[in-house]
Amino acid sequence: MNQRAPMRSFNSRLHVVVLASVVLLTVTAWSASGRRGVETIVTPGQQAEVVGQKRKVVDQGITYQNQPVELVDLQINGKAANLSRGINADTEWLKGLSFKVKNLSKKRILKIDLFLIFPDTESNGGRLLICPMHYGVGLNDPGNVQGVEPLKQNETAAFGVSDELYTELKRHLEERIPLGNVNHVRISLELIVFDDDTAWGSGQEMRRDPNNPRRWIPIE
Repeated sequence: MNQRAPMRSFNSRLHVVVLASVVLLTVTAWSASGRRGVETIVTPGQQAEVVGQKRKVVDQGITYQNQPVELVDLQINGKAANLSRGINADTEWLKGLSFKVKNLSKKRILKIDLFLIFPDTESNGGRLLICPMHYGVGLNDPGNVQGVEPLKQNETAAFGVSDELYTELKRHLEERIPLGNVNHVRISLELIVFDDDTAWGSGQEMRRDPNNPRRWIPIE
């Protein structure tokens, strides 16, 4: 299995594998209605406090039988962890959190859009905090793929919380809840774009809207 070498982001002069936006999204609710998939349930036992630490859980939330990628190589505090099972870690566990997205399809991937979702921020009626992360061309970039290195079958793209991003996340999280109460991160795969100008999202195969090249519509 090969890992992609660092690439140049279209929106930055920095050589990076993943560009995580410092613009964090907040919504009042998160709904998965209408999505055909299997939802991961985090049980209370997975959140139990152990010797002054709490169980930290990272999951995908909803998985789809036809999804063209999988999440692999999750690392929490420098230690390997399994999705949905969690690991005992301290309050600063988000610093250095990393994982990879592996291409399972025979198509080459040009772009991966995903969200880091923080369900704990909804406690006591708070606003849900969401952090967008991207691999490849810019969000909704209509086909400008020059200089993008496609992700081939069985290759991986690395995602991680950098020191800069952690500083932003920490500030936004602490505006909502104590950092020690952040025990759960959900990874939501939003859009996978292939080099044949098709895409996948929320369990559906899609094509570019001929009337709006920035919009993707389901293939019927």
